[in-house]
Amino acid sequence: MRADRDNPTIKALYKVKPHALRVHVRGEETPRMLPLGEGRNRWQRIAGLLDAIAWEWLEALDKAGGVLAIVRADEMDDDEGAQPDRIDDVRDLTGIMRDIVRDTMREARMMFEGASSAQTAVIQGLVDAMGVQRSAFEMALKLQAAHLAAPDAPEGGGMERMMQVAAMLSSMPRPAPKPATAAPASNHNGKKVA
Repeated sequence: MRADRDNPTIKALYKVKPHALRVHVRGEETPRMLPLGEGRNRWQRIAGLLDAIAWEWLEALDKAGGVLAIVRADEMDDDEGAQPDRIDDVRDLTGIMRDIVRDTMREARMMFEGASSAQTAVIQGLVDAMGVQRSAFEMALKLQAAHLAAPDAPEGGGMERMMQVAAMLSSMPRPAPKPATAAPASNHNGKKVA
């Protein structure tokens, strides 16, 4: 490491102490695996290999193959004190994104439940209106039947009788419309809340 103190890439890798490197080379589809191995000159060897190839970015791996850090070539050229992207930062970002998606899904579900409740109320109102319309048609048919049943009534008497029947039917109480049932409130896990 002493000979490569000025190499920012080696400095960044030395901080995370990887077991191997997965190097992504410009123009190659599959990354190259570079084991660090043991020995005093391993950092010099890695520095020489990286200088010899046109690498774009590399992943510092632990013994199990897990990514410890990501180092980008353009960051190392521009900023001598550049730090590798830490996996902890990626995990933090993933947690933030998960929370945002969960909150967005909860809001979307609440909006859907509100819209469903409103649609249920509208449909119930239409059903009730159709019931009132059906009652009006029934009353009209009864009036017509009453008028036809009294052909021997004096002139104008049938009409007077029809008006009496209409007044009697209109004074009858109408059935009250059923109240719309709202969707039960629930928390973000879908469990009903009291």
